[in-house]
Amino acid sequence: MKRAVLLLFVLFLAGTHAIPRAAGDRADSEEITVTADIDACLYGRDFAGVYALAAAELDSLDVSRERKLALLRATATAHLMEYLASRLEDSREKAGASMKAMLALDASADFTPGHRYPDPVHTLFREVRHAWFSNREAPADPTRVAVAPFYLIDLGGSDKLNWPAFVKALPFLLTDALQAVPHLTLLSREHMETIRAELALATQDDLVSDANRIRFKELLSASSFIYGELQVLPGDEVYLDIRWVQTETGTTLLSRQGKKRIRKGGDLLDLEEEVFVQDFVPTMLDILAIEQADADSKRVREHFKQKMAVAGKGDTYLHYVTSVASATLAEQDGAIESALAHWRTAAETMPSYAAPRERVEALELLSAKVRESDQ
Repeated sequence: MKRAVLLLFVLFLAGTHAIPRAAGDRADSEEITVTADIDACLYGRDFAGVYALAAAELDSLDVSRERKLALLRATATAHLMEYLASRLEDSREKAGASMKAMLALDASADFTPGHRYPDPVHTLFREVRHAWFSNREAPADPTRVAVAPFYLIDLGGSDKLNWPAFVKALPFLLTDALQAVPHLTLLSREHMETIRAELALATQDDLVSDANRIRFKELLSASSFIYGELQVLPGDEVYLDIRWVQTETGTTLLSRQGKKRIRKGGDLLDLEEEVFVQDFVPTMLDILAIEQADADSKRVREHFKQKMAVAGKGDTYLHYVTSVASATLAEQDGAIESALAHWRTAAETMPSYAAPRERVEALELLSAKVRESDQ
């Protein structure tokens, strides 16, 4: 029995495509560049090296899908090789998990057919693929997006500006901008407050954990969500980082950063425009392959210009953001009347801007329903 297992393992090593022909036998130099380091690890049975490459590159925006698929094939192969050598079921499960990740990345993904991969690889992949497609839920609508909390990293900002307030207000500010895109379905604030309360999203790690992402999908049927962080340095130089993440896999679909020294309200507007309006939104719509992406991006820019015109000069926008943040916190606490008061203040700060007035109207309707239910 031991001899049979050892023979099978040797045959597996000899026949695996992830341990390919020597690089000199290849005509395509680009392919060598893409897979050479992976192949070297597998040739030397350096499975830890394969796993380290995967850990370093699978979540990177700079790594191509083809490279990620090659890494997942390699990790699946390495885990299955370990399983055939040790018969530890955990290794076989890990091989299957890598194969599932391949399918999540590309539903048409496969191992190269033929002699290069031995039968155990094909057999397991057929099982995984059948189960994956049989049990897979209908994919979430890719245009249904949640705007999740943003987080503050204060590295020594001054007390002149209320950075916690700005971070609390960011989800509303970004949602307000995205509402100009008719082809996106944005989750309501009530949905997001429910998520915050249920999942206690205190840190970014909480937000992007596997369990919470799955819960996101269950509660919201959202294919993706936007979140980010604000780093504040001495001198009030800030870095704004916005990320768009796929709910099912945790893959970062898009990430954009910007920095600016903030002296007045207009500086905050400039930072939002530079990072979100001019860069993040157009790229996001292109990735979604929305037919009217250019027109929708233009709508967002025009909507934002209206806000900039209303905010005017000085610290008007800072006062507006503070009121929005206070309203947001009150809503999270379920204090509708307090939230209404803060939204009314925001509306008075920028009287010709529609967004806070619309929020006041929505909360007034909600407040009326609550009173009726109490009666």
